[in-house]
Amino acid sequence: MVKLSELEVGKTLGYVYGPVSRIGIKKYASASGDNNGIHINDDFAVQMRLKGVIAHGLYSFGMVARALGEIGEVVKMSTETYSLSYAKAEDAQKTLMPFVTKHGSIETDKRTNLLVVTDIPANKERIEKLIEQIDHHVPVLHLSFLRGIAR
Repeated sequence: MVKLSELEVGKTLGYVYGPVSRIGIKKYASASGDNNGIHINDDFAVQMRLKGVIAHGLYSFGMVARALGEIGEVVKMSTETYSLSYAKAEDAQKTLMPFVTKHGSIETDKRTNLLVVTDIPANKERIEKLIEQIDHHVPVLHLSFLRGIAR
């Protein structure tokens, strides 16, 4: 994992979302309103003594921030605890794990039937709604049959 403090020019983060593409650059130019020829026109970029079109600085920075966020360096994680009343924490953990983000986690405390959820704040509401759906009272109908009622 690359830490923000270790980031330097030329350091490779890996391709979290793939390399910068011409389509991505054109979409960014359109969205930002920055249609400078060095970003969208090879001939113009060469006239400006570049090897070809170049990505916008903020587009490139956004890719880096996104990559760092994916490895948990920029996006702050938060931890919440949830005390379950009806569902078993271990069962809830298995059900919820597919819904936490890549670097999120869910731990359980069997003794207190507690879920400890660590994830990005943006996913908190989603997890809470799922917990509400999982942790509810299921009425059970008990039927008793008496033998020999008519004696």
